[in-house]
Amino acid sequence: MAGNNDQGKPEDRNGPQKNTGQWSQSQSHWYEDGSICIRIDNQLYKIHRSLLIKGSEAMDAVFTIPDGKASDDPNREGTELYPLYLEGIKKQEFDDFLGGFLYRVEYKPIPEADKERVFTNLLKLSDKWIVDPGKVYAIQNLETILLSPSRRLELAGQFNISQWVHLAVKTILDHKLTELTPEDLARIGLDVFVILVKAKDYMDIEVKRTASKAPTMTADPSWGCADHKSCIRVWKRLWRDQIGWQLLHPKFPMRTDEILWAAQKFEHPGLSKKCLDDVCREIQNNVLFFDARIVPAAADAIIKYHHMTVTN
Repeated sequence: MAGNNDQGKPEDRNGPQKNTGQWSQSQSHWYEDGSICIRIDNQLYKIHRSLLIKGSEAMDAVFTIPDGKASDDPNREGTELYPLYLEGIKKQEFDDFLGGFLYRVEYKPIPEADKERVFTNLLKLSDKWIVDPGKVYAIQNLETILLSPSRRLELAGQFNISQWVHLAVKTILDHKLTELTPEDLARIGLDVFVILVKAKDYMDIEVKRTASKAPTMTADPSWGCADHKSCIRVWKRLWRDQIGWQLLHPKFPMRTDEILWAAQKFEHPGLSKKCLDDVCREIQNNVLFFDARIVPAAADAIIKYHHMTVTN
């Protein structure tokens, strides 16, 4: 078989290596009725080729019997005597690919502590071999696991998961970038970190501007408020005392998506409900607009940087 290690194919060794008992059989993935024997490092797997190639043309190419070799030829690669060697793949990765997906119905539920490893390995090999059902299954399960936003950005960049980027970016930008750990920075990478820094700078400027001036309440004399001047005065004071200073809090600043919720909770005898509802509409339509621009722009820049295919 011609070697193609980029797809996980056997390394070129001028022919398959003969099994003389120097390798051990997998305890979990050795099926006597299996149709192909594979070697990962020093371990042998005997599994069902039909499961491997199902739904993946790339897998079919990797595990196709070489030309000129009959399926019952004991000297062909893929037999117990001459196992098919896959280079560049770890035993744990292959175990998780098999147990986490191909043979998952035969196994007990995956322990919570192992889920990230199992489904990340499944994601890696499914992406490598273009096993779309496996990749979808891995992503679905990883979405149920509590992963840090930096980890999600890392996996999104590596495996073209564009739908994870927006929420991960928003979560990071909702906090100080100084809270990112060295591990977070290593996952994100310098170029993506620069994108986040620029976005955070823009957000900080807009937050300071928002905190310094209360959203405008209508000054229309025909508005119908009994004491509109009082409403305007009370509103400005409430904004300054209960929202503005919280937006600028040095340790625990209010998030921009909490502004509307906080304003809607205001109760003051000098502020009519009609005027409060009016100014809350102003907050929803205009004050929070900068957040709706900056986060998607940063997410789009990261998606473009990683050359991701955008999916809904």
